[in-house]
Amino acid sequence: MTLKVPALLPAVEQLCDEGFDVVDVFADADVWHEAFLRPSQVGGLIVQIAWAGQSDEEFAALFDTIPETPAADAAILHGPSLTHPDLSSATAVWSALGAEVVEADGGLDVSWGDAPLTVRIDRGEPASAVGLRFAGCDPLDEDPKLGPATLPG
Repeated sequence: MTLKVPALLPAVEQLCDEGFDVVDVFADADVWHEAFLRPSQVGGLIVQIAWAGQSDEEFAALFDTIPETPAADAAILHGPSLTHPDLSSATAVWSALGAEVVEADGGLDVSWGDAPLTVRIDRGEPASAVGLRFAGCDPLDEDPKLGPATLPG
């Protein structure tokens, strides 16, 4: 999951102040800076913190591609589903990442304003990624080669 920020290095400093172990910081390019949080600190999910110096359209033009419009009947990705043994701790982590965290259905729904993806966290051992939540398609089981399950949105 990528969280875009207005400037990478101040965001990295703030995350370090919050107790996160930020790794693989790269801020030397003109159009893309990135860093990563350890999955063990965010419930088994790879979280990239990134600054983009160009819009999505400018990036597409840079690589001579045209973004495709999804088909009308395409599945809609809602976001990852995680488990965590301590929902209070999970709330603190995701709040520190700028999210709004709401208790719902015995777990947590994590979102960022009008961003299209959300994170669903249910109580469970161990803290880990469970699958991806989609609408408009049938659920798929976990596969050792293809990855986690897909779940109803």
